[in-house]
Amino acid sequence: MERCLARGELVIPLLPEVALRVVRTAAGADGNAETLADVVSADPALAAMVLKVAGSASLGPAAPIFSVQQAIAWLGFDEVSSIAFTLALQGQILEVSGQHHRIRRLWRHALASGIWAKRLALLLSRDPGIPYLCGLLHDVGRLAAFGAVQDLARRAQVKLGPDGYDRLIETFHHAIGIEVTKAWDLPAPVQVTAAQWQAHALADAARFECALVRVAHRLADATLRAPDPLAWDLISDDPAYLDLGLDAEDAASILEHRASVEAELDRYLTR
Repeated sequence: MERCLARGELVIPLLPEVALRVVRTAAGADGNAETLADVVSADPALAAMVLKVAGSASLGPAAPIFSVQQAIAWLGFDEVSSIAFTLALQGQILEVSGQHHRIRRLWRHALASGIWAKRLALLLSRDPGIPYLCGLLHDVGRLAAFGAVQDLARRAQVKLGPDGYDRLIETFHHAIGIEVTKAWDLPAPVQVTAAQWQAHALADAARFECALVRVAHRLADATLRAPDPLAWDLISDDPAYLDLGLDAEDAASILEHRASVEAELDRYLTR
């Protein structure tokens, strides 16, 4: 595995073309609602899924949404681009033979991290688009490692047991994540976050995004795995939480988002 990484032999999963176009539209200086609508509408299956999510009861549209343009008008450019990117990637990332349940669990955590990163960014009066991508993809190497390990085992004609499979994923997921975000040519803060979110103080220009994602990751843990209040209280003691300028009073408003975060997760995964 190490030799494959060093030689650039690792098979990186391809980012769906439509997902790449959505990111470039959102990040580009000329990105606008009309361009985004054209990109999404060019893929009828994706457009249908975007409209289903945008029109869900939990988002409370005032009237039925029949077009991507209407979805953008109701939800905003950033929200629809996030929905489109997530759905385009989700259709591919969950498809690894024999690992559906485990990958779905990891993907749910990635989604929760992205949603929490977005909510935190809005609380801090920051644009939510890049923070959402940073949160969604901060641990993408762990997701990509499932397919990469399977591919290497197949090429080496080696049958891996569960322990060997898990050991390889745990050992190499971080390096794979760095390779994936580079290969997908994602915005610089997304690449830095994949490499340094656990050491946010060393992240220089992306220190804010890394601190945000570290807190979002812990909020995702609390949302999905540890519902007791103590787990939430401990988050406010994290150095990254303090680095963002958040205090104990902010914790109350953050916790108010839990139900809506869970509802947003269900919009993506109850399909």
